[in-house]
Amino acid sequence: MLELWQHAISPINLPFTIVLGAFGLYWLLVIFGFLGLDDGHHGDIDADVHCHVDADGHGHDIGEAHSSGAFGSLMHFLHVGEVPFMIVASILSLAMWVGSIAANYYFNAAGIVGKALMLLVPVFVAGVVVTHFLALPFKKIYRMLEKDYDLHEPLVGSIGTVVSGEVSQDFGQVVVGAKGAPITLNARISGLEPLKKGDKALVVEEDEKTRIFKVVKYEQTETEE
Repeated sequence: MLELWQHAISPINLPFTIVLGAFGLYWLLVIFGFLGLDDGHHGDIDADVHCHVDADGHGHDIGEAHSSGAFGSLMHFLHVGEVPFMIVASILSLAMWVGSIAANYYFNAAGIVGKALMLLVPVFVAGVVVTHFLALPFKKIYRMLEKDYDLHEPLVGSIGTVVSGEVSQDFGQVVVGAKGAPITLNARISGLEPLKKGDKALVVEEDEKTRIFKVVKYEQTETEE
C-alpha cells in the first residue's frame, strides 16, 4: 500500500491522482446531499453534454451538438448522453489513474517525464476502452429508468420531499411518488428562499428540454394533516 501511495504522488502520476481525488470529493458531496448529480453539467459542459432523461426516452446526446468528427464519436463511444457525464468522467479518471501507474511502473521505472508523456497516448486509449465497458451497466440502468419515467403521470402539481441538502436556484433534488415507483427530480426553487432537506415541495413547472422542475415550499393544511 505504501508503495502504491509513493507511485500515486510521484510527479509523473500526481496529475492523475489530483483529478481522481477531485472526483472522489465530488461523489462524497453527492452522497451526503450537498450536491445533486446534475451539478456536474453546469457551464460549458451543460450546453453539449446534458444527461437528464427526456420524456420520449432519449438523453440529450452530445452527438446532437457534435454530429460529426472524432469528438462526437468519442462521446458516443463513452455513452455520454445515455449515462450522466460525471459518472463517465469518474470512470475514465479512475481507469487512466490505474493505467498511468501501471504503465510507468513497468515501462518507465526511472520516472522520465518525456517517456511518461509518450505513455499518455496508450494510457488514454486503454482508459477509453475500459470506460466504454464499465459504463455499460449504467447505460442499462438509465434505460430502465427512462422506461419507468414514461409510466408516470404528469409531475407538475405533484408533491415531493427534498432529499438533497437543499433546493436552491442552482441545484437540488426532490423525490415524488407518482404512478409506479417514486422518482427523483432535479429541482430548482421558484423564488428566492431555498428549501431544506426534508421540506415538502410542490412541483409548479417543468422545463421539457432539461427535465429540471421548478418547486415551491408546500405547506400542509390542517385538513390534510
